[in-house]
Amino acid sequence: MGESFETLLCARGITPETARKLASLARPAVRLSSRPLDDNRESPIGASRLGGTPDVSPGFVWPLWKGRPLSFLAQLDLSALASYPFCSVLPQRGVLAFFYDPDQETWGFDPNDRGSWLVHFEPDPAVLRRGVPPETATVQRTCALDTSEVETLPSVDSPAVGALELTAEERNVLWDVGEHIAEQSDAPADHQLLGLASPIQGDMQLECQLASNGVYCGDAAGYASSRARALEAGAGDWRLLMQIDSDDNAEMMWGDCGRLYFWMTEDALRQGAFAESWMVLQGS
Repeated sequence: MGESFETLLCARGITPETARKLASLARPAVRLSSRPLDDNRESPIGASRLGGTPDVSPGFVWPLWKGRPLSFLAQLDLSALASYPFCSVLPQRGVLAFFYDPDQETWGFDPNDRGSWLVHFEPDPAVLRRGVPPETATVQRTCALDTSEVETLPSVDSPAVGALELTAEERNVLWDVGEHIAEQSDAPADHQLLGLASPIQGDMQLECQLASNGVYCGDAAGYASSRARALEAGAGDWRLLMQIDSDDNAEMMWGDCGRLYFWMTEDALRQGAFAESWMVLQGS
């Protein structure tokens, strides 16, 4: 990314000690770059892809939300990602698939949104076959996914940054540096596996912690409740699993040029409990 995160912070007046602390919060991630294909059949069985149709085992049942099929978003060939050391938190083989409500009626702030998305794990690639969507399912344009390693930076609103008790000026510098680095990227869409999220409307860890535990977060009352205060300490346990951006290549648009973020707690991620994921949609 050119100059290092730490160097850019210091150049804008952050003390070397604080810059080191902020830089220590950065995390590696896999950037997923889409490449449109003419036909879903161009993507081999089990290969990573965005859009199209998933590869599933014979017993797979297509997920429904309020009687309507969820849309398939993407699948990842985990064996192709095992060369990235930080991906060791994931199974080293198998296929991970992501689904979401085609009507985009859920945003993740309501506990009742659970079920409008699915993260599905197929552990045995040898039994996979091309899935056949229900007739009423929405099918996105198929894209191959190329991978590269990137460094992701902490959000100003994240619990980890909050623990540093930055001044308002330091928080502004952190925001400006993050924006500067994002502007240097030539990626048309910001798809990402693991690492730190690139939020559009603020940090999501507390929202995931509260909504997944039954607290409605669509207004300030939920955040101010006694139940929220009791749960708040667990917000830092939530970790980004996957970020799926709006992408012209796949003809995907989430809200108003927004992104889907799939989150899991550290424990659930290490146990491979992908059904316990929580999804948040943010738009600009």
